[in-house]
Order: sequence, then structure tokens, then C-alpha cells
Amino acid sequence: MGAGPIRLVTMLSARAFGAPRIVVVDVDDHRLSVAKSLGADDIVKVSTNIQDPMISELE
Repeated sequence: MGAGPIRLVTMLSARAFGAPRIVVVDVDDHRLSVAKSLGADDIVKVSTNIQDPMISELE
């Protein structure tokens, strides 16, 4: 899930309801940092660069 304000509240709710593992995915380092500080188990930074080699291989 992304790391915008609504998703961060969703993450906190998921944790409160017993989610065993929460992974947050976003393009913004600051948002990922906030998500980690609020309890995300893992964070993943994704790229918006459409020239990414992985995408080229898929085409």
C-alpha cells in the first residue's frame, strides 16, 4: 500500500486489528520514513522512471 495520509491511517488500523506483517510501497523517501516510524514492518521504494531496465524487459 502507498504511504499517503489515508494509507498511513489504514496501516495503523491494520496493525490495531492484528495484521501480522505490513509492507508499505511508495516513491517518496519521506513518506516511507514516516511509515517505518509508525510501525511498517518493511518499506519498498518504487521507481517512476519508465526507462527502468525491468520495465524494458517486460515490453
